[in-house]
Amino acid sequence: MLATKLENLPPEVLTAICTSLGDDQAGLLSISRASKYLRAISAPIIFKHITVTTSTGRRRPRRSSPRPTRDTRANLLRTIVTKPTIAAHVSSVHCPSSRGAVPAINEEDMDLILQTASKFGVPVPELLRLGGAHPSLEGRRGWALSDDDMQRLVTVRAFFAELIIAHTPNILTLDYSIGRYRNAFQVLTTIQDSSSFHRQPMFPLLKNVHLRLFGPGTFLRPLSEMAPNLQTLRIQGVTAPMEGWHFEKVKDLRLSSSNFTGSELRGILTGCPALTNFEYDYYSLRDERCAPQDVVDALESFEPQLEGLSLKFHSNTWAGRRREPSTTDQNQPNSGLITSLKHFTALMNLQLDSVCLWEDAVEGSAGEDQGNGTEQIFVNLLPRAVRSLRVTYKSPRPFHDALPVFARNLEDCCPELQLFHNKLLFDGPLSQGLLDQLRQVREEFVLLGLTFEFDVSRLNGCVYVNLDDGGLPVSIETMTEEEWILSELG
Repeated sequence: MLATKLENLPPEVLTAICTSLGDDQAGLLSISRASKYLRAISAPIIFKHITVTTSTGRRRPRRSSPRPTRDTRANLLRTIVTKPTIAAHVSSVHCPSSRGAVPAINEEDMDLILQTASKFGVPVPELLRLGGAHPSLEGRRGWALSDDDMQRLVTVRAFFAELIIAHTPNILTLDYSIGRYRNAFQVLTTIQDSSSFHRQPMFPLLKNVHLRLFGPGTFLRPLSEMAPNLQTLRIQGVTAPMEGWHFEKVKDLRLSSSNFTGSELRGILTGCPALTNFEYDYYSLRDERCAPQDVVDALESFEPQLEGLSLKFHSNTWAGRRREPSTTDQNQPNSGLITSLKHFTALMNLQLDSVCLWEDAVEGSAGEDQGNGTEQIFVNLLPRAVRSLRVTYKSPRPFHDALPVFARNLEDCCPELQLFHNKLLFDGPLSQGLLDQLRQVREEFVLLGLTFEFDVSRLNGCVYVNLDDGGLPVSIETMTEEEWILSELG
């Protein structure tokens, strides 16, 4: 009866109902099972966002008897390959990392896999043909596996993921966790080079890509041909070499867990001539191949067009230590630290770690660096067009010197600033004096019409509070330290 009533509604109304259900997959599936007519309307919405996962169902609790999990990749591949109308409605694909399980494939699904792979000349992984029963994997899991064994497992995962991705021609967003795979994008590249596409791009509508790739950037060269209209590219863990890197229309580039030299970074940025937003998260446990100023130098050609910049240099990899002075260093005492961004005339959104600007010190040694001119750091650093500024500090010293000076000169140096967010990574006693200083600094900025935000996070251990008046909020025992600090600041 319910199906009959629903079927009497106009298609556009039914589509609106299904769309309004959003992430309610159970509700959408209930509608799709009511009749073929309702299934035809709801299916494209159900498959608008797909996830290529190794298993479904809840994680079994400890001490329970093992129960098999159902792998969905073969079924998903069948749906996408045999129903191109549904595949055409897929707008985003998410391929998360997994343990590399190899599914048990029945004969019918294996025939489909072999037929689909042979159509594009894609080799089927040996481990998949064997149903996961490779001699080297027998009785071994996790850390007991060699690198070659892990590659066999990852090959199966990538085979399914990329074969499914290749059959979603209208995707707008791709989130793909590749990991440490020696042949990343091999399946997609083989399909793109096959006669089926006749040199046409595989994903002409693809705009946003997020990759977790712990390997060389040369793997990504085919991506520019597959997705020529790509605009946002986020990559975690990519390494050099990056030869052949070129994305003509990418405006937003975000590199995290990266470890490039300044010259390598310059080559990467040259491959994105339309760049307007750049986020760089430098991370290395072994060396310091890049200083903050190296990143700024690499962005030289983008000074008139860059609108957003975010630089993060983790404290355990870059602590403001000076590079070896060179003949081109104009300011040897601060070599490696950023001295000015004023030449970025279009820059409106800026996010920095304070270790990019000065040598952070603990509060007790703050006086050692007072003569280095850090009080004027924001005045000398910031471009006039900046509207949003976010800074993370390792010490509270800037709240005593740099920020008050910045507030007094704000109208002259940054007349467009609207939001100033400050985050303190704190490890030590949090005194009443510091809280009073924070209140005073905030009031100075608020009086100028700014939105002044502040939060604090602990580095290690506890934050000990010593208030002169001895007054603690009544609910202090039930509050987090961050909540308490914000309540004290009003």
